[in-house]
Amino acid sequence: MSPEESSERARNVAFNVLDNNDIALLSTADADGRPHATWMATTAVTEKRQIITLTSPDSRKAVNIRSNPHVEWQFFDEEKSNLVYLAGTAEIVFSPDEIRDYWNIMKHKEQAFFLDYFNSGMGFAIVCTQVESVRYVRPRENESCEIAVDLFWKPGALAEP
Repeated sequence: MSPEESSERARNVAFNVLDNNDIALLSTADADGRPHATWMATTAVTEKRQIITLTSPDSRKAVNIRSNPHVEWQFFDEEKSNLVYLAGTAEIVFSPDEIRDYWNIMKHKEQAFFLDYFNSGMGFAIVCTQVESVRYVRPRENESCEIAVDLFWKPGALAEP
């Protein structure tokens, strides 16, 4: 298989993992570099090359992102034989228009258990990660490759939300 064919195969498998899994592991670090990882329901916004999710505005991950916006998402297939790492810069969205737009396309809002417990204010925050790098890994085959962000998000690859 040529390097181009291998790269395209990796991209297709990686995109399939993302397309079929909207639960992922989000890793953040605080200002001192202490890590924090948590499972999150996600939505891919392909036209903007973003991953979005909901969280409590006071959650550890939100506090971490405000002080250190570098994050990494890990998606994987059911057998955990194909892993996809999406790294980028996250932000907590504050613009009411952006919040409304993201809320309208957000999948799995019902999984945000903290929404049952807030008493005042908006009660949730939208975390938006601008994806800057993509890495595909097959641990059992000791295979790993970087996938160009432009190629990964090529038009028509994922259904738009």
